[in-house]
Amino acid sequence: MAAVDRPYRWVPVLGWMLRDLDEGREDAPLWFGLVVAMLGGLAGIFFGVWGFLLYFLALTPVALIGYGIAVFSAIAPDLKSSQEERQEMQRIIAENREKADL
Repeated sequence: MAAVDRPYRWVPVLGWMLRDLDEGREDAPLWFGLVVAMLGGLAGIFFGVWGFLLYFLALTPVALIGYGIAVFSAIAPDLKSSQEERQEMQRIIAENREKADL
């Protein structure tokens, strides 16, 4: 994909990491997660409690979005089965109407 489609790739280090996450090998998400965890540890080492605080505050929206996606995917109906069930119900209703007309 072109870099024009994804402007975050213009950011030097973060863009490289996200591009590798998007287009890299299949173990790229694991390495990305390890790098993010390491950044949190380094923030705590260099800046103390405030480093941890800012790190976790920055990750809070990511966690909330992840929870939202997990909950929505767990409770969302399967659209294909809903369409199949709807068609089956319409067929049954049509059969019952034909029987009632006889």
